[in-house]
Amino acid sequence: IKNEALMARLTEQMLQDGALSRLNAREVATLAWALATLWVKNEKVMTKLADRALQKDCISRFNAQHISHIAWAFASLGIKNEALMHRLADQIVHAGMLSRFNAQDIANAAWAFASLAIHHRALIAGLSELPFGNALLIGFSPQDIARTAWGFATLGIQNEEWATALISKRGLIDGKPRLFVAIKN
Repeated sequence: IKNEALMARLTEQMLQDGALSRLNAREVATLAWALATLWVKNEKVMTKLADRALQKDCISRFNAQHISHIAWAFASLGIKNEALMHRLADQIVHAGMLSRFNAQDIANAAWAFASLAIHHRALIAGLSELPFGNALLIGFSPQDIARTAWGFATLGIQNEEWATALISKRGLIDGKPRLFVAIKN
């Protein structure tokens, strides 16, 4: 149940008392995620969250989940903050964060950057070179596969190993598409 009056009052309070400037990395990510999950699109609050996220003491403490949640939140709300998205991408690539991404983090990041049409060359290169072993593939839900595939296609990422692994893991039964098998049987 969404109480729009309550959400308006809470977001206004966040702006008035400077609380957003005191949030730590986890709190920034959690608040961005919560607002997007509740479809509370307050651009002033999201701008302040982006400003806080961009501060060195905050962005340097983000983990993989924080980054994917923030990217997902901004994309879900349709708020394109290029400075934030590029710094998040830089953090993913240059801090070695991509190797710590799980299936959901990859799916969220690919979908978010594609949704906002953010083409960060180093991130795209990093995603296109990700090795996909069985341990990572096990974590992909059908939704993760769809978001990742759409994000990769939209960003122009080509990773044949990836596509083959995902199809063999989730899309085929005895070499035939699942839909075909379900209809035939």
